[in-house]
Amino acid sequence: MSLSPLTVVKETEVPDYINAIIKFGQLLRFGRSFSGHERNCVYLNTGKQKFANVSHVTGLALDDDGRSICAVDWDHDGDLDFWLANRTAPRLRLMRNELKGSRHLAFLLEGKTCNRNAIGARVSVQLHDDNERRLMRTVRAGSSFLSQSSRWLHFGVGQADRVAKVTVQWPDGSVDVLTDLQTGVNYHLVQGQAATTWSRPQPATALKPSAPVLPKATDSAHVFLASRMPMIHIPINSFDGRTILVGGPSLQPTLINLWASWCSPCVAELKEFSAKQQALEASGLRIIAASVDGIDPNHDTTASDARQMVDKLGITFETGMIDKDTAERLEFYQSWQFIRNVPMPVPTSFLIDRHGQLAAVYRGPLEIDQLIKDVKVLDTREIELRTLAAPLPGQWLVHPLQIDVSAKILTLQERGLVADAVNMFMDYTRLVVKGTGRPPDSEGYGQVLNNMGILMRDAGQTAQAEKLFRQSIKLLPDEVQPHSHLADLLQQAKRLPETLPLLTKLAQLEPAQSKWELAIAMIYEKIGQPQQAVAHHQSALKIEPGLAASHNFLGTYHGSIGDHKLALQQFRLAVAHGPDVHIHQYNLGSALVITNQFVDAAKHLEKSLKLKPQSPRAVYQLARLIATHQDKDLPPASRAVELAEELVKKVTPRQAMPYDVLGMAYARDGQFEKAIQAANQAHQLASSAGQTRLAGEITQRIQSYRANKPYLEKPLPAK
Repeated sequence: MSLSPLTVVKETEVPDYINAIIKFGQLLRFGRSFSGHERNCVYLNTGKQKFANVSHVTGLALDDDGRSICAVDWDHDGDLDFWLANRTAPRLRLMRNELKGSRHLAFLLEGKTCNRNAIGARVSVQLHDDNERRLMRTVRAGSSFLSQSSRWLHFGVGQADRVAKVTVQWPDGSVDVLTDLQTGVNYHLVQGQAATTWSRPQPATALKPSAPVLPKATDSAHVFLASRMPMIHIPINSFDGRTILVGGPSLQPTLINLWASWCSPCVAELKEFSAKQQALEASGLRIIAASVDGIDPNHDTTASDARQMVDKLGITFETGMIDKDTAERLEFYQSWQFIRNVPMPVPTSFLIDRHGQLAAVYRGPLEIDQLIKDVKVLDTREIELRTLAAPLPGQWLVHPLQIDVSAKILTLQERGLVADAVNMFMDYTRLVVKGTGRPPDSEGYGQVLNNMGILMRDAGQTAQAEKLFRQSIKLLPDEVQPHSHLADLLQQAKRLPETLPLLTKLAQLEPAQSKWELAIAMIYEKIGQPQQAVAHHQSALKIEPGLAASHNFLGTYHGSIGDHKLALQQFRLAVAHGPDVHIHQYNLGSALVITNQFVDAAKHLEKSLKLKPQSPRAVYQLARLIATHQDKDLPPASRAVELAEELVKKVTPRQAMPYDVLGMAYARDGQFEKAIQAANQAHQLASSAGQTRLAGEITQRIQSYRANKPYLEKPLPAK
């Protein structure tokens, strides 16, 4: 039972259906039966509650991968014959009906005030005046899967020699009634006119039944490709120590022949190459015989065996070895050329044209004469290639389909064959530019450009990556990925203003995503334009009200302009949506200090320190808060001493403020001698640093410490 969704849905919403389709395709590509070897079935309407299975009696119970059926009186003998179309051989069958003894009645309708083909017309036939039984047929457009039966409406009338009445209901609502028609006749019915008989203009050709003879299965095949694509680059380790690299443009066409010393057909083929080497060289063909010895675990041979075979045969053309990785890449690459996946045998040969494109694949031993013929037509115009590739002559009704090279490049990358993807991208681009004068301009190529940009970026080639991303954007102006990757690249290069148009476009492409407005806001923060940053943080919050980062920034901004009440409100929202972020807790604590809410401030500063214990700002703020305010609910003065002592140890180089707050903490804890010592050090550091104002404040605090009085701050005036 089909599980096709009834409406358009995302693939993620019907994973079982999508997975079944993928699995089904895999089975077919590996030669499995489309119908699971279920035989065709034929059921006879008995006029009762059940149908009769007459499959074998009719001779139609065939083990075919059936797809379509068309009913037509092909030989005009009064009964319906069947044309059957199959997915696999035999692709087409004519099943002639040889039943005798019954009569028929057939009508071909022609509309005048309705559509000419009378699609939708309905004809009913009443056999006898005293019999209410009627036969009914409708003219349809499309009668089976991917097929159309004859427009003739065919009625089986048994032994009746005449029918009482024929009623035609035309699509426009008009009705014609015909009476007392003779059977065994084909009638041409024109809307609004009397019936006329129709007979075949010429006698039917005598048809004789035959049994289809299927060709013997073989692993050998000569496949001249109707559409070409760049060949992956193949390194071949020659027996003289060189590396032969095949791929990309070349001065001459090349044949890579895969062989093994244990393969008798391979050895025979190599001998034939040697025997006809002069003719092959005259054709301009370069031959490279690449051994696969040592790859197949079922054969215990090595490179040494291959070299000995080359010497024994006296081969003078180029020879060498390929490794297992190269063999697997070739296996994967050649599988693209065929719907059915068959393991690559030896010998297998690849014919590559001088532009570096795969032109033909030879599975099994090839014929030298055919190879030379193929070489002669390598430069045939692309539009004519499929005619050369077709096994039979004929006239093409549709434009030739081209391999989607962009999709192949993406597939290589997804499979982890990054070098192959890059090489194919460069070769394909070169070929298109050479042929058209401009790069490819398909959407698929735009995606390839984006992916190549990622590869270049990851390889540290940022200039090339930027170029590729910009080219991708030209072909994919409404795609998120290339805009996003280019924006990230420019941000990393500190070219912040250049990212703004890209981020603005991303915000337009994905208006429901707050991250783009947030990114724009952060760029404006970094380039010192707070007003624009505020506007985009607010836009981000409209999309996602719980965006803690935006609340935090707005709190900082409002605090900077003196609106502490609004700042406090924003910081509370930041903490509510991001309680585990140190800076949110710190900013809220600082805002609470400014608004004289010292106990709550201390709590949030303590939370900030738990999240980031080494934060000097948080340590200083909390230590000073405890040391300079009197509130029984605040932590004890010993906590301020602990924090300040830790701060002095960790802040390098030495600075005045940590020693200043240490003096405040000692004084608040009653340790005035230590407070004076710490304050003196703070005064010395402030004076050395030119911090005159701070030095003066410290002097006043030292006087308080000498009088055994801690330094206490007055609450700020309410705003």
